[in-house]
Amino acid sequence: MIQARIDEHTVKIELTEGSSLRLDAEGRWGSYRRGPSFFRRTLRDEAWCGSRELDAAERRQLEAWIQETLEHSRQALLAGELPVLGDARDLLDSLEKALALDESVAQRRDLFDQVYAERIPILPPDRYRDLVVLPATGCPNGQCSFCAFYQGVDFRPFSLDEFTTHLDNLARLLGRALAARDGLFLGSANALALPDKKLLPMLELLQDRFGSRPRGLASFYDPEHAPKRSLADWKTLESLGLTQVVLGLETADPALRQSLGKSPDLSLIDQSLAALSQTHIRTGLTLLLGAGPAESGDSQLAQATDYLASLPLGPRDLIYLSPLDSSTWPQPHTAFAPWRKQLRTSTPAQLVHYSMDRFHYYA
Repeated sequence: MIQARIDEHTVKIELTEGSSLRLDAEGRWGSYRRGPSFFRRTLRDEAWCGSRELDAAERRQLEAWIQETLEHSRQALLAGELPVLGDARDLLDSLEKALALDESVAQRRDLFDQVYAERIPILPPDRYRDLVVLPATGCPNGQCSFCAFYQGVDFRPFSLDEFTTHLDNLARLLGRALAARDGLFLGSANALALPDKKLLPMLELLQDRFGSRPRGLASFYDPEHAPKRSLADWKTLESLGLTQVVLGLETADPALRQSLGKSPDLSLIDQSLAALSQTHIRTGLTLLLGAGPAESGDSQLAQATDYLASLPLGPRDLIYLSPLDSSTWPQPHTAFAPWRKQLRTSTPAQLVHYSMDRFHYYA
């Protein structure tokens, strides 16, 4: 006995023995559970189970199971044996579309690589389901010693024509599944490094093409490598859909910041947050767990506690505590709980765990 749910964005089929299948609006599978194993597909069409990517033979087996589930569900629906939450006719259309898909993995990966010339290496954890839109690639800094994503990758802004083509290809890549992405994220490392005379026409075009999303538009922001923006500038960006900005604090220790490839001067972060606090734009700050020698952990926590207390952050804002896997600390992930407990005394912002190395851009 199985049951299915369908809405404008997804189909979910649940089997009583513990299996389930989720399809997008184009009939492509997004996740599949079979007993204790849970499989997910990335937008580049890689299949993962937990922390491991499936090899070719495992992928063929997985696709065979999915086809069996689709065909079984179709037959049960036609026989009137499949309880449906939603429109049964729409479900039949979705199942038949999924069974008829003839795209190859190579075709989908080629299209993804056209859309994203560089991979999507990282997003904040609360923005994993965003549609990533690229007005530029690379990082204008590229010197952060802790960053495995953008070192030596030149920052290249797109022209408006290139950005238009990028949006066209995004629409081709996702098709009707694009509507399920309830937020947009400006990539890559620092899209807000673009001057407003270049960025604003792109945001106007983006709003015209993809409309407003419930969770709005977010971006990383490094004020050390970006135009200085006034309150009026931020409000203009807000009017074009910007709802969240994430800044890389990394540490409140000036000397350690400098050793990491960041400026020891925190005044630009102070100025940016002062302006942003006068808008409705939500802010986020990343703090590294495991930077520097292990014996500096207590002093780093004390400095972070004092610094966060001085900032105009509210309960909508976020502090991302991000363990470094390359750290010399014995177990940087275990620092999360004591750091969160201490930092709660100095800021009303939400304190969340942020494992940069575990991100995959799932469909």
